[in-house]
Amino acid sequence: MVASFGVVVCTAVSPTADPNAPSGAKKRGRESFPKTTPDPFSGVTAEQKKAIERAKASGKRRVVMDLTEGQRAALKKADAEVESEKEEITRMARQAFAERKAFETELVKATCLLAAAREERGITLAKLAELTGMTRQALSRIERGENKNPTFSTLQRIAAALGKEVIIKMQDVA
Repeated sequence: MVASFGVVVCTAVSPTADPNAPSGAKKRGRESFPKTTPDPFSGVTAEQKKAIERAKASGKRRVVMDLTEGQRAALKKADAEVESEKEEITRMARQAFAERKAFETELVKATCLLAAAREERGITLAKLAELTGMTRQALSRIERGENKNPTFSTLQRIAAALGKEVIIKMQDVA
């Protein structure tokens, strides 16, 4: 762990200013955001600040420096907070993953029903493409479950071309 050695690696890069952004805004990538980010030199000693500025001036992107006792304590506290939240974050991530898998299962059922209806009517993907205005490849990806997030209107359009209707049913969770 970096903190145990009393050294920190800082990235010495500043965001570029966006001439079209509101006053006091910075630009990262393509989006502008108000200048509400914390001061990068907050809690940094004068010696550390000089080391960072020298690194920037010489084009270096990283600076390695010793931590003060206060910085070590703050880092240790932050590590403890992350560790204490890790279990809850992991639980939430697993729950979100399970919910996504359940959604995908229902979606696969719906796309299988659409594929079965197409085959039952003897309609080719090429013909269905004509009827829906979609490409044959897009329809094939939906039927094979490769498109994990087709819109409801897309499913409705396919169903309508097959003489079917998509119905969403809500029920109480047991």
